[in-house]
Parts: sequence; C-alpha cells; structure tokens
Amino acid sequence: MPSQFTINQILQFQEISQYLASNDKSSMMQLQSGSYIGNLPQLLYMEGTLLQNMNSLNPASSTLRGMAEYVLSLCGKYLAQAQNIVANLAGVRPVIVGPTSQSVSVGGNATFSVSVTGTVPYFFQWLLNGSPILGATSSSYTVANAQLSQTGNLYSVQVTNPVTTVTSNQVTLTVTANLQAFYYQGNVDYSALLLSGVDTVPYLGSVNITTGQPITITYPNIGADEYTVLKYPATEPTKTSYLNPPPSGPDQGSIPSIALEGNTFGGWSYVFSRGGNPFGLNSVNGQVRYS
Repeated sequence: MPSQFTINQILQFQEISQYLASNDKSSMMQLQSGSYIGNLPQLLYMEGTLLQNMNSLNPASSTLRGMAEYVLSLCGKYLAQAQNIVANLAGVRPVIVGPTSQSVSVGGNATFSVSVTGTVPYFFQWLLNGSPILGATSSSYTVANAQLSQTGNLYSVQVTNPVTTVTSNQVTLTVTANLQAFYYQGNVDYSALLLSGVDTVPYLGSVNITTGQPITITYPNIGADEYTVLKYPATEPTKTSYLNPPPSGPDQGSIPSIALEGNTFGGWSYVFSRGGNPFGLNSVNGQVRYS
C-alpha cells in the first residue's frame, strides 16, 4: 500500500537518511584494509537524485510513485529519525507569555490574556482549575461580574500549533469586597447616639477606600462650622488622627481630642464631632484626611 507522503517529503527523508547512514558504520561494508565502502549512503544518493530528476522532468509519470516508494524503503531504520527531524524543522513550539493574576472588586470584570510566539496558526483553550472552559478559545478570557465565591480560582490556557500543545502557568483570581466609607455633615449632633452604639445618621454620601490607607473626605460645605461623622468598616485600622486640610497643615493629634471622638460597633468604626463641638472645616477644599 503506497504511503501518504508526498514526493517532496520522501526526498527530504532520503537526504536526511543519507546523512545519517553516512555517519553510521553499521550501514557500510568494511574492507580488509580497514576502510569502509558506504553502500547505503551511495545508493540513497543515486536513487534520490534519480527521483528528483524524474519529478522535475515529468511529475505526471506513471512510474514516479513506484520510484518514490522504493526510495522511501531504502531509508529503512533511519526513516523515523528523519521524520522527527523534518517535524522539528517544520515549526517552533508555542512560547507563552502570561497570563498574570488578577484582583477585582465584587461585580468587576477580570481579564486574563497571553501573547504567543512560534509557528502559526495558534489554537487556544482556557482552563478553570485545570478543566476546559466552554467557548473560551481566544487569546484572552474575561471573568465578568466576579463574585466572592470565585476568589482563589486558578486560570491557565493551552496553546496548540502545528508542532505541539503547551500549557501556561496557572494564575489566581482574587475578588475583594467593595470597601466604602460614609460621611455626614450638618447641624445635628449625633455624638451621644454614636457613643451609645446607635447609628441613625442620614449619611450624605460614600467614598471608595483602600485597605490600610488613610480616608480622605471632601465635605460639601467648605469652611462650615458643623458636626461631621465618618463611618468605615471595623476591619480597617482604627483612625486615630486627622489632617485638616490635606495635603498640608498640622496633624491635629489623637482621637478623642478637642474636636473629634470615636467608637466601634455593629461591624463599623466611627469618627465624629465631639458633643457640643461642631467641627470647623478649612476653606481651601473642604477635605479632611483621617489616618
């Protein structure tokens, strides 16, 4: 049964097998003088040259295929090695750069992506904890509307090209809760309620905060002499001083002090105007930085 190799492929195998045989003394005949006659390398060369000429002069010849199969048979034990060499020369395995771990807040989108070099075309398959993700077959993959339950998931991608399949390193998705602080400014003194563990404050707004960092509030009434309240997650480091205004100005010292007091209850921490002492905001930008 004829092989499925093309004439050009067989000629490639012939050339490589000829080289391999010429460096393999077992394929040669040793004379009494100790020298060698390269029977197989010479035969491969002659028959290969004949096949190449036939293919060039008359590629439609009815005897061409039979001649090619004969040359292929001469490759013998060197054929498998020749095939591997041709395959390696035909392309470069995929080299993957990326992906990198991603961290997003709840409800955000996290996109993992890679760049690839090597022989094209490339075929992608993203994996979640080692298992294929249906339809995830491009160079990037987006986790939409990420939830806390997905934190710790491991993502990687398999890239296949004509040479082989390569799998990237695994990276991690981290989903964090949205951290916010709430603020109030007005004429009502809520200090007694907050000190007793009751929060009925009608907060005016909120700001996103970063874990472990100072919280800066821009109060709406610049320069006003009013009561203020800051409410932030109790998991955050306790705010014990304030700067008014940032980024310049003296640190006003520890809380409680002349102007502010603090308390923690119900999973929240509070900084608020001391009872009967409205807080005088600066007239530069209305900001107070709590740290």
